[in-house]
Amino acid sequence: MEDAALILKNQNKILLSIQEQIWAQKFNDSIRGLKEVSEVSYFIGNWAGNYTFFYLLSRLLQEFKFERILELGLGESSKFISTFLKSQDTSEHFCHDVYEQNQTFAEHFKTKCSLSQNTNIKVIDLIEKDILGNLNMVFDLNNVQIKNYDFYLIDGPIGSPRYSRFDVMKLVENKLPGDEFVILFDDVHREGEMDTLKYLMGWFNENNIVADYNIYSGEKSVAVLATPKYKWALSY
Repeated sequence: MEDAALILKNQNKILLSIQEQIWAQKFNDSIRGLKEVSEVSYFIGNWAGNYTFFYLLSRLLQEFKFERILELGLGESSKFISTFLKSQDTSEHFCHDVYEQNQTFAEHFKTKCSLSQNTNIKVIDLIEKDILGNLNMVFDLNNVQIKNYDFYLIDGPIGSPRYSRFDVMKLVENKLPGDEFVILFDDVHREGEMDTLKYLMGWFNENNIVADYNIYSGEKSVAVLATPKYKWALSY
């Protein structure tokens, strides 16, 4: 039985690796013709998003042209979004806010990446907080003015074993029925992120906010959650 389980596990790993290569091709196709975006190097995988994540990000940005973007966790996706905004000659009222926990990394990032005028990096400390009986590290958002965004990218802070990246609940607590938005939630192959995704969907249901999600998998899994205006994002 153990040998059969190991064989099945290895087969699944191979299948996901093949799927990842398909996502990589889709991503490369998706940025063809976007001159500035395609000329920048992206270090995809490991701690950064995988090709599944970057394809979804690329397609969402191109199809919906979000005017208000909030990103949790500074990194390669920040570079991609900022470069995309520059490539579109985006007007000043567009907003790309990024919350990052590490001041040193934020300063280093700014020296390595030419940012759009619309990109704003805000360094926010992490605090330990009880999340449904679990001590997790979350952004200290107590004194942060939470604005309304069209697109939320959840890829930080560092993951927790259960109810990971629960910060998203603070970000959406003022949402009302009829509000329209998309959430791209990375790493949902892990139990902690899936905990939070399920809790989030339950909260939307209790508050009469119509939303649904789909999960896309390569070597890692990514969820896209969308309200009716953006329902096409669930068909990628």
